[in-house]
Amino acid sequence: MEVREGRVGSLSTTAGAPLEEVLLEPEEVGRILGPGRESRRMAPLSSIPKRLQDAVLAAEDARFYSHIGIDFPGVVRAAVANVRRLRFAQGGSTITQQVAKNFFLTPEKSLWRKLREAELALVLEIRFSKKQILEAYLNKIYFGQEGTRGIYGVEEAARAYFSKTVGELSLEEAALLAAIIRSPNRYSPLRQPLASRERRNWVLSRMAQLGMIDPREAERAVRSPVRTNPRSLPARGGEYFADYVQRVAEDGIGEEKPYLYRAGYRIYTSLDPFHQAAAEAAVAQGLAEIERSGRNAP
Repeated sequence: MEVREGRVGSLSTTAGAPLEEVLLEPEEVGRILGPGRESRRMAPLSSIPKRLQDAVLAAEDARFYSHIGIDFPGVVRAAVANVRRLRFAQGGSTITQQVAKNFFLTPEKSLWRKLREAELALVLEIRFSKKQILEAYLNKIYFGQEGTRGIYGVEEAARAYFSKTVGELSLEEAALLAAIIRSPNRYSPLRQPLASRERRNWVLSRMAQLGMIDPREAERAVRSPVRTNPRSLPARGGEYFADYVQRVAEDGIGEEKPYLYRAGYRIYTSLDPFHQAAAEAAVAQGLAEIERSGRNAP
């Protein structure tokens, strides 16, 4: 890159060949979170590394690719645990059942809801492929809070906890995300590092037990500490403009308005953050001068 008088004069590849154009992602101005304040980025299954898919399966549903939506041995284990504890403690839900619950049902713990969940899971298995169900799950699952907004989906979780894209996650990081799913508050690596490490190590051991990773690889990963790199979310200007864009988007999408909050849309606008910051600074300075002149008036 050649800079001339404070501006980019030319660009070239590492081999020295000139570049005619470069596509740069614009700076994020804000998020349209909706009533549930869900922060989500959709990721196709092809972009989610197998180590993360395997970690989630090991933690949540090891027989996902072999059952029909209901894992009958898991149901029996959950029933025995519930009888022993004399309460509805475990649900024995498969990933397909969790998709059914997250998309169509409430989190209520009741026998009726479990029966409805099982019924919907069977329908989903008939209508969709295993990969489609897994992709829906990985983009819907809850990973905890980031300030006042919820973190949903593996792509958003990778950025929130590690400041990485999902494709850049290491084995240890993938296992840590899988560990969070069972209880995002109890296993939060930011607030409960010891508990999250214990759960992560269980996921790694389970992956080795299932033949997903080599036992020696699991041993090396288990010895590593829990490392996170939470993304920083600096305050950005243009909040009023973002509110305006949200209203326009809501009006434009019409009856599909609910999808605006959970489909992972990206909206590109004409706002220039540099000029916006300069404008806001000028307004603030002008208001301060007006206030000073008012105080000094006779």
